Amino acid sequence: MAVYNNKLYVSGYDSLTATTQLWVSDGTTAGTTKVTNSHKNFDPQNLYAFQNRLIMTGYDTISGGDELFASDGTAAGTICPTPPSTAELAPFYPWKAWVPFNNALYFTACYTFWSDYQLCRYAEQPFGIEKQPAAGLSVYPNPTKGNFKVILPADTRNASIELYNNMGILISKQTTSNSVNSVDLSNHSPGIYILKVISNSRVIDSQKIIKE
Repeated sequence: MAVYNNKLYVSGYDSLTATTQLWVSDGTTAGTTKVTNSHKNFDPQNLYAFQNRLIMTGYDTISGGDELFASDGTAAGTICPTPPSTAELAPFYPWKAWVPFNNALYFTACYTFWSDYQLCRYAEQPFGIEKQPAAGLSVYPNPTKGNFKVILPADTRNASIELYNNMGILISKQTTSNSVNSVDLSNHSPGIYILKVISNSRVIDSQKIIKE
């Protein structure tokens, strides 16, 4: 558990959905409410208040494993600061300690059960975990009012574009027609979305999309 914005945030079991979710409390029974409502166990662990975010690990339905999450204390604002990794990997397993240093949060993690530990750095400016973007992939405008373009590398073949909401639910999927592809979020509410580009049965890149 952790104190964030003068409220207590905890991981707790929801008997109605039989899942473990993030809860917030003012210290009373009446003032204790559920924040997240993932259709699978979100199971938030290692809660830590850092600057303007509540940091934690939790189950991500896109990658199928534990990920780093940053939250503003709301369901819509509880997101992965960088796009989830390829399915079937658990990129932050197992978690090892949050250490604040020079306006950033450091921790060690490994990308699979069998890989070596790596030093990771989370920072609010720029928001997220430092990561080199895939060469040649471009998304604009981002943030978007609804319509945006996805430009793929010239050598990308037989690709598809998948879009997920912040709960990890697939909301759209389309086959790429050429290097420049249009995606429409006009009929969806403002918030954070995850775009994944898949080619030859593997994720070649994923990016965070902000719908205004």
